[in-house]
Amino acid sequence: MTIFRAGVSGRHVHDLSIDADGNIYGLDNTYNPQTQTYPRSIWKMSPAGEFTYIVRLTDNLPLGMSIWRDFDGNTYLVEPYNNERRETKIIKRTPDGKTSLFAGGKYGYLDGQKDKAEFSVITDMAFGRDNAIYLTNDDKVRKIDKFGMVSTIYRADVPTKNKQNPEPFARLFGLTVDEQNNVLAADFYNRRLLK
Repeated sequence: MTIFRAGVSGRHVHDLSIDADGNIYGLDNTYNPQTQTYPRSIWKMSPAGEFTYIVRLTDNLPLGMSIWRDFDGNTYLVEPYNNERRETKIIKRTPDGKTSLFAGGKYGYLDGQKDKAEFSVITDMAFGRDNAIYLTNDDKVRKIDKFGMVSTIYRADVPTKNKQNPEPFARLFGLTVDEQNNVLAADFYNRRLLK
């Protein structure tokens, strides 16, 4: 095992994604105590180890810019960077910079047509060979098919709240879709991998 990218003091990465060419994308997160803001940056590392910033450290990522990219190069960003819990929207950005609401609206949990669907905390996103988008949403794996219909394909079978912490603790984190379109998710609470 070798270090592919050394750590940067004061920054951390929650998620990584890899495109079809083997490039790795990451989102640096940090906190600025003087401004009480959470600057972020997006970077790319080639298989040969060439490091570049796609977006340098900023308080305001360009709308729709993220590490999650589909097979056509569109990126998807969850907005807002959700602390108020009023709404959760997935914004799509095309390679030429056009943005649009892809799915979501009101904060909550509701399946249905993409602009009527409700999401809470989205922790990861992956793209299937069936042209669907899969995402981890608290204790659920949800699917947005090519027609824009949002459905829940898995919901955790454990309690989602505890007395000390009212936040959901049965969150699913890492997510990927393999060549056979199997969906795999890391079940953090139960320390297991779901397929």
